[in-house]
Amino acid sequence: MNEKPIIFSGDMVKAILDGRKTQTRRVIKPQPDEDGLSCDAGYPFIWYDTDNKPQKCPYGTGGTKLWVRETLANIGGWAYYAAPSATLLAHEHDEVISVFTKTHVKWRWKFNKLSQRYMPYEAARTFCRITNIRVERVREISKEDAVAEGIPWRWTNDTEGEGEETLSDVVIDDFGTLWDSINGKRQGCSWEDNPWCWCLTFQRII
Repeated sequence: MNEKPIIFSGDMVKAILDGRKTQTRRVIKPQPDEDGLSCDAGYPFIWYDTDNKPQKCPYGTGGTKLWVRETLANIGGWAYYAAPSATLLAHEHDEVISVFTKTHVKWRWKFNKLSQRYMPYEAARTFCRITNIRVERVREISKEDAVAEGIPWRWTNDTEGEGEETLSDVVIDDFGTLWDSINGKRQGCSWEDNPWCWCLTFQRII
């Protein structure tokens, strides 16, 4: 089974656990130019860089299993997670399992917290499976996809639809704010820069 790690912030992990987040967008590195996208036979998610070398999505393809890396702490050998309302054991079993050892931790612990980047596979509690991958600019996101990214629903009254409520355009603004809080300080990656992204749709399996 092909498995890949993927990093999420605490709020986004909470959104996944709550069933509110089923998409994520990640900046393509390096960025293709306007004509850099390609749909090669058998590899629909390949684009070509400036040296005409094919580049695949680093998170895998449809069917790839993702294991979520998140901020956590080692308390007495047990793993506790920083995601809101989610201080759960790494392994939900009755037996006591000491997840973290000197081999895992080495010098990387600071204030008893482990960075997302160095979180070991053994401590993973959330697994997802990729169901779709596409390439698009971040500002091409639809209102429905903004909600799939974990943005709370916002409604507006549709005066031409007999009072039916529809999604407000504000959800896209909310996503833009979220995007910049994560990516805004990286050169060429802000909402205004409108970078090309891998758009991953996934389903939580654990």
